Amino acid sequence: MAAVAGGTQSLHTNSRDEALALPTEESAKIALRTQQIVAHESGITKTADPLAGSYYLEELCDQIEADVWKYLKKIERMGGSVKAIEKGFFQSEIRANAYRLKKKLITKIELSLVSINILKRKNNLNYLELMVELKFNKRKHLKNYVPIEILKN
Repeated sequence: MAAVAGGTQSLHTNSRDEALALPTEESAKIALRTQQIVAHESGITKTADPLAGSYYLEELCDQIEADVWKYLKKIERMGGSVKAIEKGFFQSEIRANAYRLKKKLITKIELSLVSINILKRKNNLNYLELMVELKFNKRKHLKNYVPIEILKN
């Protein structure tokens, strides 16, 4: 992302195993997806010069900071992090956000997620759908649970 923000005209992303041998198909796909996420999800391509006087970057940082402070004050009003955990606040927030994302995907609201609703491959597992499904269907998930030790053997 730094290269794009700096104005690069060409970007190559090495795969994780390229220094050792020819990249595997999986490694090449991860490298490609990294570029696609920067291009389609980051929003950095929506402006010709994202760091122009750093106004764009400063505006993004100011917005993040304001949102974080609102969130921290909300947690403080609950009595702090421990109380928020005891009340299930964080789990509830995670669940609500997963629902919002799912709803945006279903209702076709503008949301670009590489490999989820753009640049998909045939038979590509939709991880966002899987996460939401597993969260709301714990019994099915636990029934199919395989301990990591078994997978290592």
